[in-house]
Amino acid sequence: MKRASGNGKLDRFNLNQISDRVKFSIEQTARICSVTRRQLSYWTKKGIIAGDKGYNLSAVEKVLLIKKHLDAGNTLRQSVARSETLLRDREEQRAGLEALSGDRVKEALSQRLDVLEQDLTKIRRVLPVHTAVARLNRVWSGLADLNLDDLFSQSAQSQPIHETIQRLDDAIGKIEDIVKDLEEVKAEG
Repeated sequence: MKRASGNGKLDRFNLNQISDRVKFSIEQTARICSVTRRQLSYWTKKGIIAGDKGYNLSAVEKVLLIKKHLDAGNTLRQSVARSETLLRDREEQRAGLEALSGDRVKEALSQRLDVLEQDLTKIRRVLPVHTAVARLNRVWSGLADLNLDDLFSQSAQSQPIHETIQRLDDAIGKIEDIVKDLEEVKAEG
């Protein structure tokens, strides 16, 4: 990032200076990162997270990464190692970008935009499937309380049977809509 100095020239603006000045308490950091105060205290005592006088933005980012890896089923040791590797790689990428000339920066940005566009295309293909699964789960949960054995033992003229048939018809209609939406996505892809 750049900012204009008082004499009209552009000077480098170091975000790390701001990051080091912004501090969060252990309670704030635990709440932001969805971890317990006890976990955060333990990680700080073990030296995993720097936070002796509050937690700066870099520490919060590291806690969030560790939490993400823990939620994915990794051990604490694996989560810390993966988070530290990711943070180190990001820092190396930033340093590499800062060292590039104008044309090389444009090329690097163009490459990253291409990767981002490819990732978005993948997400667009997968998202309708996930949405369809969620819609199917809602339809299914709406039918979960049906007890067909009880219904068949009742009179064919009774109201509950008619209501059940209507609910099943509605569910079939929703499922047909979901299938149609998925077929349209498949045709586009």
